[in-house]
Amino acid sequence: MSNRLTSNTAITKTPNVPIEACPRCSKELIGAIEITEGGIGGLRIVTMRETSDRNWITCDGCNQTICKSCCVMPDSGYCDACFVKYRIEPYLP
Repeated sequence: MSNRLTSNTAITKTPNVPIEACPRCSKELIGAIEITEGGIGGLRIVTMRETSDRNWITCDGCNQTICKSCCVMPDSGYCDACFVKYRIEPYLP
């Protein structure tokens, strides 16, 4: 069995943003998440990476999509309400 990445590796982009504008500030939401998949032997590998112009997050807590400017800590993956509600570590003491 080969341990090389298979040649059927694909790069796809999500259909961009779930909504067109931030519900808080009405800023246009742009960008996408690139999904790359392939395999090594019998192991399936999937990676997700955002495009450099992506300016939004979909909150991991409430699933709301908002622009990164409307979040205190967009890298946490949570909107401000869920960030405080779930006391996201290591961002909060």
